[in-house]
Amino acid sequence: MTFSGKPTGARDLATGLALGLPQRWGLVLGPYELRAVAVAPDVQITGFAATPPEPIVTQLRTEAERTLAAMAKARSSANRNPGMDEFELRMRDALAAGRLAWLRRALTSYVARRCRVLAA
Repeated sequence: MTFSGKPTGARDLATGLALGLPQRWGLVLGPYELRAVAVAPDVQITGFAATPPEPIVTQLRTEAERTLAAMAKARSSANRNPGMDEFELRMRDALAAGRLAWLRRALTSYVARRCRVLAA
């Protein structure tokens, strides 16, 4: 997170403790973790970037590739899965765009699970 200037009067709203924040502040949040911080009103947030942990990204990409391979195998068999073609396009788009939250949900969907079963 980047602020318009060095944040003054920064305070952790959960604990009430004063924080000495730099102008560019990096922090690591766990799954579903929330941090609430107050700063002086004249300080603005000018930038923000969120980066998921690399092991999670690798796991999702690997599982997506396995699912796409299962779709190809299911497609070549007599066991077609309704919605598979459209779903495959959306999965490929999500992989290319880095939409990992959508990909995580997609991998547990009926279409993805059914394709993996048919390919086994």
